[in-house]
Amino acid sequence: MRKIFIVSIVSMIVFSCCTSLSSNADKNKKYLYIEVTTTNYHGDYYRTKIDTLEIMEENDSLAYLKAFKELCVSQRSTEVMKENMGDSFDEYEEVHDFRLLNEKLEEVNRSVVPDSVLAEIAQSVLSVKLEI
Repeated sequence: MRKIFIVSIVSMIVFSCCTSLSSNADKNKKYLYIEVTTTNYHGDYYRTKIDTLEIMEENDSLAYLKAFKELCVSQRSTEVMKENMGDSFDEYEEVHDFRLLNEKLEEVNRSVVPDSVLAEIAQSVLSVKLEI
């Protein structure tokens, strides 16, 4: 009888630990990253493109950091293409802006992350040396 009681207690503890671990994974929220770019075709005409990406994070601040980093990476890749291709790179994308929407499709305010943190991210991403 005592063994059954101990096994029951241990089972309940293991179950509660597993439940709390899975509930932490469920705390991530969905965000929608929307990036607006314009493509220049030989200076003749422009095409606007909207790209989207789903971001899973715990809160607005972490999601905004990830979205801002995504924007910086896009901008840096365009810069590298222009630098390496020179005049032969007539068709290039210019990243204009991004929006981050929460699960309710409300825009996440930029103020959730301090400007100094965003400046550090931009500097670290934009200063990376890339070669094609």
